[in-house]
Amino acid sequence: MHPVISKKKGEVSTRALTIALSLLLVSIFFPTLLFAERMDVSPTTGSYVVGRTFPMRIFLSTEQAVNAVSGEIKFSADKLEVVSLSKTDSIVNLWVQEPSFSNETGRINLEGVILNPGYTGTNGRILTVNFRAKATGTALVSFANASTLANNGEGTNILKSSGTASYLIANSTITPTPEPPPLPVGLAITSSTHPDQSKWYQSSDPEFSWRNDRTVTEVFLSFGRRKGTPTVSYIPPVSSKSLDNVEDGVWYFNVQQRTDKGLGTVASFRFQIDSVKPEFLDITELARADRTDPVAKFRFNASDAMSGVDYFDIQIDDAHIGTWPEDKASNYATPPMGPGKHTLLVKAVDRAGNYLVNTAEFVVEPIETPIIKNYNKELGTTQLLSVEGTAKPGYSVKVYVTDKENSEITAIGAVDRDGDFLVTLEAPLKSGAYKLWAEAVDTRGARSLPTEKYSVKVRPSAFVETGTSIVRFLTVLIPLLGLVLLLILMLMHFIKKMREVRRTLRKEIHDVEDVVHKSFADLKRQVKEQIGYLEAAHTRRQLTVEENRILKQLKAHIDAAEKVITKEVEHVKDDIDA
Repeated sequence: MHPVISKKKGEVSTRALTIALSLLLVSIFFPTLLFAERMDVSPTTGSYVVGRTFPMRIFLSTEQAVNAVSGEIKFSADKLEVVSLSKTDSIVNLWVQEPSFSNETGRINLEGVILNPGYTGTNGRILTVNFRAKATGTALVSFANASTLANNGEGTNILKSSGTASYLIANSTITPTPEPPPLPVGLAITSSTHPDQSKWYQSSDPEFSWRNDRTVTEVFLSFGRRKGTPTVSYIPPVSSKSLDNVEDGVWYFNVQQRTDKGLGTVASFRFQIDSVKPEFLDITELARADRTDPVAKFRFNASDAMSGVDYFDIQIDDAHIGTWPEDKASNYATPPMGPGKHTLLVKAVDRAGNYLVNTAEFVVEPIETPIIKNYNKELGTTQLLSVEGTAKPGYSVKVYVTDKENSEITAIGAVDRDGDFLVTLEAPLKSGAYKLWAEAVDTRGARSLPTEKYSVKVRPSAFVETGTSIVRFLTVLIPLLGLVLLLILMLMHFIKKMREVRRTLRKEIHDVEDVVHKSFADLKRQVKEQIGYLEAAHTRRQLTVEENRILKQLKAHIDAAEKVITKEVEHVKDDIDA
């Protein structure tokens, strides 16, 4: 039995040695695989010349979202001194206290917050420390204490390990170790469709963008339910991406850049989609002991599986009341309502803006209606309208007065212990016809049904009536006088025009007369020449009977024509002057 046991022991020892060696190699070459949550410094080794400066960066690597980091780093104060601290490209958004250092004690302190949703990834830069080598020898750097708090609502410290560094400080004959090339730093992802990572959105087609500088040669993308290292490569590198028809839920869009120096850290953007309205909404009216109570109370019960109900939007009848927080859903009370049947409309709105509508009817019964016994049926514009009546003691009575344009005037008065009230308007009414009615109101705001409507006439004063009559008379007289004046002006204009026409006609008749006289004189001259020829022939010979007849006719016609023309011209002149 001993050889067998011995053999088994040997086999166990060999296996244990193999596992231990594997773990050692993994811890040396792949520390982040063994320790998912750790703080490191970089570089961890190097040789530097006295008097020269070099940077040391502090990194965080974590698989679980972290929202706070803190640490105290100690260094060999006799070999190194801190020149400055740089927060450039830090994953920390808010520093609880500014990073500080002390070269006397050899301490560096940091404490900061990473805003929601926190940080996950490898080599997330926290801080850069710029050292100066001050003396030869070996300088050590390590964490005196450190913590990383998980973004889980409980602030659990999930840091598992922290790194150390050892630097050789020598004189100028030693060639310093070159600094490792910088890797791409974390990038900022934005979304035009889902900009706030903590909010929910209805859109199922998110869009993302980021910036690639000229050194980026490749980009890796992915999205899923959890943060992770992206694997889909894009060469040449893209700087935006759109997704289509993404299912409802919480998602992460992941981006990683590559340069000729290597891969950068993974940047993740959280986006939340809820495109479905709430599943149900129940409205329950709570019992009222008195049905005249104007305030009704309700309990709302709604559910939304994805983003959750955010608030309730409330409308009563045709009036929008406002919103009611989801956490107060069980005790909603309406404003005081008038008597009658009312409809309550409620929208249950989820955090993405989707909503479900339900309605409920409720009734408010009226209190006792007041009785109007006396009022001014007719009054002047200098008198105040008063209304008397009876109502239940402890009530108030509100009086309403409206004109034909439905402009409303109100006044309110108290009911005394005997049940009487007197309500008087504060200012006189203008002349005209009005309607008057009243309703009762109790201390809870409950109201009665309105009384019947009564007519009121407000007459103007005597002075106003006289003035009104004068105004009416003038209203008729002034247009009439204007019309007469217009006719007179038109007649004068016509006479003026006629005179101008007469003057024009006289001038034209005179011109015509001159022309006629001249023409007739010329004709008369020519006729006389012909007569002269005939008379001259008569002295030489005996005229024939025909020639004697023509001579007599020419003399008679020329004389008659002259008389007719002269007479007609005189008649025209007389007509114009008439």
